[in-house]
Amino acid sequence: MRAFLSSVGISFYTSTQWHDFCSRYPQTTQAIFLSDITLFQQLGGLAKNYIINYSLSQSALRPTLLEKLQNLIESNLLSQPQLRRFNESTIYSVAAAGLKVPIAFPVIIEALKSHNWYSQNSAATLIDTNDRAQIGELTPADRELLGRNILQAAQGDSGSSIELLSKYAEDPSGLPVELIKGIVFECFINEQNQFRLKDAHALEALRLLASHPELVAELSAAIAVSTPKSFIESADYDALVTAISEYDEFSVLAETLATNKSRLRTLE
Repeated sequence: MRAFLSSVGISFYTSTQWHDFCSRYPQTTQAIFLSDITLFQQLGGLAKNYIINYSLSQSALRPTLLEKLQNLIESNLLSQPQLRRFNESTIYSVAAAGLKVPIAFPVIIEALKSHNWYSQNSAATLIDTNDRAQIGELTPADRELLGRNILQAAQGDSGSSIELLSKYAEDPSGLPVELIKGIVFECFINEQNQFRLKDAHALEALRLLASHPELVAELSAAIAVSTPKSFIESADYDALVTAISEYDEFSVLAETLATNKSRLRTLE
């Protein structure tokens, strides 16, 4: 049928008739029109909307439908309301469909923020199974946001996030500097420039920082003007400074932390 329509076109039906046909035969029409962007573009707005909404409603049971919609997103053929609904898909459906990181980014971030290990693990696994170059397709701000959330999920004991972070520390090749910045900065300061320690995976973060030592001065400057968010045990603070001091290229960072210890450890 797809071959037939590609040959003769779809003008033998009006837009209203196509909408009626799609609503009566949703499985057939989504299979035809989501597999051929040229045919999809010829449909009227109501028929397009019906096919997309039907596909999204069925995606939990048939994740491959999301993969077909991914092609439409890459061709900028989804409206903003349709895209918002797409971004409400579950991380489980998105991961099962094997979507690309840039396409699934909003869903990935929500999953990493969820404080739910199952969701966080699914998100981290999806990131890991995709090519690292896909992260470079994100905006610089989104790359940093992704790095922060990977560290947060690892700090919360998400097993797959911990494994992903370990892989990054072992081999940072191909990782954008903004992603690494997000991971490293999240260990020390939040996005409101408040100082607090997330030290469970600080060693991995320091190894990543060593791959981009140009970030040291920026991090040191941010820490110097940050405000404390919560009380920090002296032993925890000193242990991190000791770990940092083992890297000669981190001397400015170690000095900044040592100089500001009393101020950053205690809330006024």
